[in-house]
Amino acid sequence: MAKINKPEKNPETKSVSIIYEETMRELVICQEQAAAFLRDKGMRDIEQTKITLFLQSTKLANSLILPRIEFQKIEWQPYKFFNHQIYKNIQSSYLLAKATNWTRDWNVYAQYSRVAASFWDQADIGKYIVSNFETDETGVKLYEFLAFSHALLSEIRITPIVVDLPPDNYIGLLSEIEEENGRQIQLQVRLLKNMAVPLTLDEKEDISLTARIKLGEVYRRFLVFLCEQ
Repeated sequence: MAKINKPEKNPETKSVSIIYEETMRELVICQEQAAAFLRDKGMRDIEQTKITLFLQSTKLANSLILPRIEFQKIEWQPYKFFNHQIYKNIQSSYLLAKATNWTRDWNVYAQYSRVAASFWDQADIGKYIVSNFETDETGVKLYEFLAFSHALLSEIRITPIVVDLPPDNYIGLLSEIEEENGRQIQLQVRLLKNMAVPLTLDEKEDISLTARIKLGEVYRRFLVFLCEQ
């Protein structure tokens, strides 16, 4: 039976790009171990419940921009993009809830509360909520949230760990959601490149990589939880 090993962290100070590369290597290993676990155990109601709870958390986090786009000045094209993204997040959450074979083991839900708390802390969700109500004349805070949103969609991918499982409605829905995520990622990349913000290219890269490091660690911790017995 596959078991995810928690990699040890090097305490030495490193550049953001090096930390990102190490985080991604660790994440790939964890994904491979999770895929092996699911091949061994199958996609039972417990695994479906864990995955759905986690994905719904990511969709909620990705909708935290709502106050900023509704109550602060934002250009029309980004506004339409965020509005569409919020709608698709809500739709995905409802479809996941319908397609999931929910477990009756309430201990799973209690255990997930720890994962949710870790998600909130590790991804620094509170910062994005607070920033919605702060002035942002430079657009830097919006840029930071867009980088965070991009990391949510690009780093947290479930299809690689279920690729070897027999297809069904739930597996099919996961693929459909990630196909939509791919379209949103392309639009996000365009917005990130075209946003006029007072940041250097290095500063932009550091913001993007830092967000991806945070979300990579969030996803790794979830994979550990997914494979717990």
